[in-house]
Amino acid sequence: MNKLISYVLLASIIALYTAIPALADLEKSQLSILTDDRRLEFQVELAESAEDRRQGLMFREEMGLAEGMLFDFKETRQITMWMANTILPLDMVFIDSKGCVVGVAFNTVPYSRDPIPSPAPAQYVLEINAGVARLSNIRSGNQVFHDTIETGSQCN
Repeated sequence: MNKLISYVLLASIIALYTAIPALADLEKSQLSILTDDRRLEFQVELAESAEDRRQGLMFREEMGLAEGMLFDFKETRQITMWMANTILPLDMVFIDSKGCVVGVAFNTVPYSRDPIPSPAPAQYVLEINAGVARLSNIRSGNQVFHDTIETGSQCN
């Protein structure tokens, strides 16, 4: 009987760990945002595939102040995000195909399933720690630079 309990316990532990999605091991790269008064530098993970975008920052327990995740949706469109299974409060910076910030969702609520829509069509979303966007004065019209973004004319 003791062996049976041990096997059931072991099977339960294995099932629990396989039910929790593994954290993506995404390549990191440099991203810059030119605000009115400074150039901000972030080390970001790039979520390009549908699977990487679905996983996002879910289950992450910490992230550095100059770190984030850049979601590339591959086309300009209305984007809706949410915070289900996301532990960290985040700021979401919505960016168009030319690298212009089109809006910011400040201090999103962890674990919320409420939709967070882009205020205008966008191709990218940058997720950073909550409070960083406001403290750094990130706002619509700022220019974002990253290897995947074909920076166009100056943003308004």
